[in-house]
Amino acid sequence: LKLLHLNATSFAQIARRATGAVFRGEGYKLCDWRMAYGEIFAPWLRGFSFWGWVDLDVFLGRLPFFGLNASSLSALDSLGEHSWPSQGPLTLLRNVVAVNRLWRTLPRVRERLEDPAIQRLNEWAFGRALLHAAEPPIRRRETPFPMHLSAHRRHG
Repeated sequence: LKLLHLNATSFAQIARRATGAVFRGEGYKLCDWRMAYGEIFAPWLRGFSFWGWVDLDVFLGRLPFFGLNASSLSALDSLGEHSWPSQGPLTLLRNVVAVNRLWRTLPRVRERLEDPAIQRLNEWAFGRALLHAAEPPIRRRETPFPMHLSAHRRHG
């Protein structure tokens, strides 16, 4: 885990250099930009096999109990909740060019990123791109991933 503290101005500068798109909007608009973080934060991601995002209200605990360990992740490029490859609360993506640049294939992506209104790109549009990527195909977990459950036996 690596935390990088940025203000909006710093993020906008780094994002524009990496993507060519201009960040406009308030804090929640960052959700639309999540899919591009692999390119935006590439200098800081060197040496990491995966990158991703997590909502601030998500609590992480015994991750290996739920299959988040090196051996189970080795066969995956994308991990989201309930077999959808990209989710707002938690998404992990393999740190490879094919995954990191996939966001660029979305229709009108620059226009939609620059629109201050929320476009829901990180879940719906990017999720579909992950599902339908052909060359190379994006490997994802086919069975539901129960992120909303706890490891305690009383929760099933």
